Amino acid sequence: MSPLTIGLVSLVLISTICGLLHKKLIRVYQVITLFYSDRIVNDFRTMNAAFAAAAIHRSPVAHTFARQPTDLPKTHILSRAKQRHCHLVR
Repeated sequence: MSPLTIGLVSLVLISTICGLLHKKLIRVYQVITLFYSDRIVNDFRTMNAAFAAAAIHRSPVAHTFARQPTDLPKTHILSRAKQRHCHLVR
């Protein structure tokens, strides 16, 4: 296969993928640029159009979760693996 054929096939493949994933790619772009300083006001103003949302109605009867308050342990020792990722401020 010649380099021109490979390039054309790649271009068609990439174009097809972008065409099929068009809406998802736009949503990813909107999330990435959501906090850009020159667009932030407009982005938050039009957020309901950019992101799917639905009203959630509350139940007529409120659910009460069971509670079992307990005291926190006096000490805790992290494993070696967790200590490498924990940066404590002293």
